[in-house]
Amino acid sequence: MIKSDFFSNAMLLDYSNNSIRNKIENSKNELWKVPEEYWKKILSNFMHVGTNSKTLIKRQKNNEFSIASNYNAIINLTSIEQKELLLSFVPGGRFRSRENKIIDILTAIKTIQENNINILFDKNLKRNVIIRNLNEIDGIGSKQARNIPMDLYHPEFRNGSIPIDNNWKKVSKYLGYNWSDSDKHENEIIEWRNNHIGREIIKEDWEFDRLLYFALNEVNSNVNKLLK
Repeated sequence: MIKSDFFSNAMLLDYSNNSIRNKIENSKNELWKVPEEYWKKILSNFMHVGTNSKTLIKRQKNNEFSIASNYNAIINLTSIEQKELLLSFVPGGRFRSRENKIIDILTAIKTIQENNINILFDKNLKRNVIIRNLNEIDGIGSKQARNIPMDLYHPEFRNGSIPIDNNWKKVSKYLGYNWSDSDKHENEIIEWRNNHIGREIIKEDWEFDRLLYFALNEVNSNVNKLLK
C-alpha cells in the first residue's frame, strides 16, 4: 500500500508539471480518422523491435523513411524497390535482425494490400475489430495492437486499454505485481489506477499511459526518481 501511495503521488505531481502536461496534450490528434496513418505506426513498430528510441527517432528523420511511411508511395514500388528502400534506413535490433524486420515489413505491406487499408482501418470500427485486424498482420502482437491506435488517439482506445511495455513492467516490479501481458493484465492496471488516481484528475486511461511514458523520459521527474 505504501508503494502504491508513493507511485500515485509521483504520477500526480508529474501530471501537474507543465512540461509533461504539454507533451500529453500535444500528442492528442485526429490521425485515427486516416487509414494511411496506421501504416506509419505499423512501420515504426516493426523498426522499434529491439532498437532504442534514440536510434528509431534518428532513422525516422531519413528521407527514405518519409517515402516508405507514405503508404500510397511504397505500394507503387516493386518488391525489389521496396526492399532496397527499407534496407537504407531500417535498423537491426537485439531480438530481430534488420533482414528479418524487412521481411516482416514486406509481409505487412502485402497483408494490408490484400485486405484493403480503408476497410482494415475504417474510422468507424470498434475496438475489438481494430485489434483483430492489426493482429492479422504477422508480427503485430497484443501490445502493438493497442499502442498503434493509441498513438493515433483513437476514441475507442482512450479508455480501457493499456499496452504493457517495459515501462509498465518497471511499475509492476516496483508495486509487486506481475503485469506482463496486455491481454491478461491491462484490466489489473486500470483497476489499480481507479483505486489510486481518480478520474476527476486524470480523465482518460490514454492520458494515464502517456503520463508514464513522458515522465520516464524526464530525468528529473518524480516517477523517474522513484523507479530508477
